[in-house]
Amino acid sequence: MNLFLAWFISLPLHINLAAFAQTGSLAKQTAMTWRILDDGSFDLEVADLSIKSFFPQIDGQTIHSLAVSVDRDAFGGAIIYKLQGNKEVRINLSRKGSNLILSSTLKGFSSAPEYFSPAASGRIEGADRIFKQG
Repeated sequence: MNLFLAWFISLPLHINLAAFAQTGSLAKQTAMTWRILDDGSFDLEVADLSIKSFFPQIDGQTIHSLAVSVDRDAFGGAIIYKLQGNKEVRINLSRKGSNLILSSTLKGFSSAPEYFSPAASGRIEGADRIFKQG
C-alpha cells in the first residue's frame, strides 16, 4: 500500500510578518527556504526565524531508518528513509511561488499508521515568543 500526503506552507498564512517588519529582518530575506541535512533531517528558514531538525514520526516515534538517501535541488529536494520490512518513507520538499511544499509518501506498509507526521520534533530558533493553537 502506498500513501501520499501533501502540506502546503504559505508565507502570508502561517507566519506573522509584522514582527519581522519591525526588526527589519524582511529587508534581508523574505523567501522561505528548505535546507536538507545529510542525516535526513531538514530545516525551514525565513529571515532570522527557522525551525531546525525536522524528522518524520510514525505513531509518535521518530523513525529509525536503516539508510537515508538525500537528493538536493534548487528548491529543496527529496529524502528517502529505508525502514525495516522493506518499508520506505519519502519526503519531497519543493517551492512554488512564495509557498513551500512538503509532500510525503509511505511505501510498503500493509496498513496506514495510526499517526504520521512528516515534519516532527522541530526546534524553533530566532523567535522571542510563540503562540500555539490546538
